[in-house]
Amino acid sequence: MERTLREISCAVGTSLVLDNATSKRIFCHYARIFVDIDFSKKFFHEIIVEQEGFSFTMEVVYERLSDFCSHCQTLGHDVTNFR
Repeated sequence: MERTLREISCAVGTSLVLDNATSKRIFCHYARIFVDIDFSKKFFHEIIVEQEGFSFTMEVVYERLSDFCSHCQTLGHDVTNFR
C-alpha cells in the first residue's frame, strides 16, 4: 500500500512521509502524505489513477500551504500583497 500511495503522490510532488494513521491503516477514508511540492508548477486538484484494466479519479486536497508570490517567486506572501 505504501508504495502505491507514494506513486500516486508523485503526481503532485516528491513524497516524503505518510502520516501515522495512513501507514497503520487506522482511518481508511483518505490518505495523508507529506509531499515536497514546487510552488511554481500547476497544482492538481484531481488526478487520474490507472491500474491494470481500470482507472479512477482521485481528489487532491492541500493542507497548510504557504503563501507563494508568483511575481517574485518567493514564499511568505501573495502576489496581491506585492507593491
